[in-house]
Amino acid sequence: MTKAKQIRVLILLLALVPLAYLFFLEHDPRPDWTRAKVVVIYPHNPDDHEGVANWIDQLESGHLEEIEAFFTQEASDHELALERPIEIRLASAIDFAPPAPPRNGSHIERLRWAGGMRWWHFRFSRQHREADSIIVAHYHSPGGQGRTLHSVGMSRPRLALVNLIAGDQPIRYNNLQLAHEILHTFGASDLYHFGTGQPESPEGYAQPDREPVYPQSRAEIMAMRIPMGPDQSRPALNLDEATIGAQTAREIGWR
Repeated sequence: MTKAKQIRVLILLLALVPLAYLFFLEHDPRPDWTRAKVVVIYPHNPDDHEGVANWIDQLESGHLEEIEAFFTQEASDHELALERPIEIRLASAIDFAPPAPPRNGSHIERLRWAGGMRWWHFRFSRQHREADSIIVAHYHSPGGQGRTLHSVGMSRPRLALVNLIAGDQPIRYNNLQLAHEILHTFGASDLYHFGTGQPESPEGYAQPDREPVYPQSRAEIMAMRIPMGPDQSRPALNLDEATIGAQTAREIGWR
């Protein structure tokens, strides 16, 4: 290896050190749930679509009350001492948001993206200190590619990027997706097989002890699908069809 190449490698390694620290060493413990956690949702129009912008202008906190009610009911079912565990707030739309995760990116690309996410969160959260969890809601036009884009939520830091469809019709499904990603920011993991999308058994079943097991009547929210047979399931459509199971409750500190 030439001296010039050695210098380039050294520079690259030095540049990756802070990213590795952010990705591997940053510690964010599970919530202690001694008070309600404030989740602030920031709408974003990533495609700069005029119709989406108009719809975001009409978006109200009432559209999101279902999410807060869902968490309140689920906390009661798990006998959490805190009556109201999560408070949902709707913020004004933002013009700049973190980039989407790279598709089929290399380890270095994913590490760089994760570092960029954390740097964005560091700068943004210093201006918005009231939030325990920040959710960036990317609203897309109904005819766009929003449903095919991957959403991501992380607990280090408590930040999620959620791809949604603008409009009144998909609001309830949007709320289901938002609740799923909010739980990621508090430590919950996905409970479905990444290759098939099928719920993991038994953790990904809302009623793992049900007799007969199939069909299930609701989805474990971190699986997002209702098991209908050993290898069959259908997507949950709204929060009425979802619940927080024992595994998720343990991961977020409710058990």
